[in-house]
Amino acid sequence: MKGLKRRPIGYYSSNFKDKYQPPLQLFIKSYPKRFIAQAITAIMIFCCLLTIRFIDNKFEKSLFDNIQGGLNRSFNYKGTYNAVVGWGEKIVLRSQRVVSVFNIDGNKKEFILPMSGTIVSRFKDVASQGDNPLKGILIQGNDDKVLVSEEGVILEKNHNKTYGHYIVLKHKGELISVYKYLEEVYVEINQRVNKGDILGRTSNKLLYEVWYRKEPQDPMEFINLDAITNL
Repeated sequence: MKGLKRRPIGYYSSNFKDKYQPPLQLFIKSYPKRFIAQAITAIMIFCCLLTIRFIDNKFEKSLFDNIQGGLNRSFNYKGTYNAVVGWGEKIVLRSQRVVSVFNIDGNKKEFILPMSGTIVSRFKDVASQGDNPLKGILIQGNDDKVLVSEEGVILEKNHNKTYGHYIVLKHKGELISVYKYLEEVYVEINQRVNKGDILGRTSNKLLYEVWYRKEPQDPMEFINLDAITNL
């Protein structure tokens, strides 16, 4: 055919051999490039993750610092706590004193004289030189019955050589009354008693004490002498 150039014999086969490469050789030649590309991609991803983590941590810390700073500016923790505790203690103390000692009108005494008789010694009296001041009142009895001066719960009953049988009675608030020189006791520990109930009997005298927060008080500040004791 005219116009067609004839190729030398073996042209195509030799050209094919020059361009053809086995798969293993191609893989070996391309592997370094692929490895480098994958390594660069992994490093970029890792750097992105670190950046995101750093930004998140920094933002979170900044947020909490701002909140904490706002709270510190808004409140003086120590001062506020001390103020609240102080107010609470004052309110509790005043309320307990009022509730445990007085009626609603604030000036009426609730306790009754625990035994009918004559008060022969009063609070802080000293019987003789060298004796300790009296922590209550000493009553010389016209009757041997010892009565509950105000409702409460029996905390203790016991006996010793100095005071004989004695009873400790818990009232409202932190008031406690103590009855000493008893010969007989008719109540039990944890028993609830009412005003005028008989606690026990004594021969002819009763030492009656009132305590508030481990401090002796003058019983006459709590006793209404006009109240009927022989209930």
